[in-house]
Amino acid sequence: MSRRHALLIDDNRIWIRHRGHIFGPFDYEWSPDFCGAEFHYAGRKFGEFCSVDEIFVDSSELGVPRTVSQIAVVAIASTICGVLAGEESSQRLERIQSRLIEFGFDRYLPVEIPKAG
Repeated sequence: MSRRHALLIDDNRIWIRHRGHIFGPFDYEWSPDFCGAEFHYAGRKFGEFCSVDEIFVDSSELGVPRTVSQIAVVAIASTICGVLAGEESSQRLERIQSRLIEFGFDRYLPVEIPKAG
């Protein structure tokens, strides 16, 4: 992550570089019924995905810029929607990128994915 603004995704963990500072990991954990998920930052719950129409977030105590938490939520919710839709990882990545563009976060593109090995 050498740019001032970037999004790095490694499996289900997300790091965000915002104005040169790195925030993360953000991740999620599925509910037992696999119908929803919790959003986490550095192991702390900060939100829930109940459905496409019900996403609850309280990032006020995370100590991160609002933009960072917004990008994390967009990326995680897009990933969850993609998994629930049966998309492959390349399709989920396309979904994340189009949502970031839709919400005006295109300066964080392209998404960086570490190479295996």
